[in-house]
Amino acid sequence: MTEVKFTPGPWEQIDNGLDEGSGKASSRVWSIVQPALYAVDRPDHGYIADVYFGHIGCGDTPAEVCQANADLITEAPNLYGALEKACEALFEAEDKFWIGHLNHPGDSHIRDKGSLAARHARENKQNLADKCEEMKQAGDAAKAALKKASGADE
Repeated sequence: MTEVKFTPGPWEQIDNGLDEGSGKASSRVWSIVQPALYAVDRPDHGYIADVYFGHIGCGDTPAEVCQANADLITEAPNLYGALEKACEALFEAEDKFWIGHLNHPGDSHIRDKGSLAARHARENKQNLADKCEEMKQAGDAAKAALKKASGADE
């Protein structure tokens, strides 16, 4: 697992309910916190972020979109961990596909190189190579996202 700079999970969401000081009648604040660090008497410990709905200057974003944004932020550490596992699985799959590509006989075992069977054998070998490249590109993109999310990109 990559060493990260962000606050470790799990994170939780606190629905602070209606915010009377927002300047609008119906406004809400969702706070995202790390519960092992967060304390009501010291809210600066374990605090991650707030998502606001209905506050002056926050635009007209619907409450359900604000709630979904808070949900997504809350799940960030879990998503990060899932992406790390997906990268590992993708690397293993890419390796297996590459070995399959290298071991694929292509059309070497077919006498008539112009036959349909020979063409299919060549296409199968090329498809394995293409899938390897797709997996490599997806893995590289996922690794770049992990690096950026971990704070190591700064």
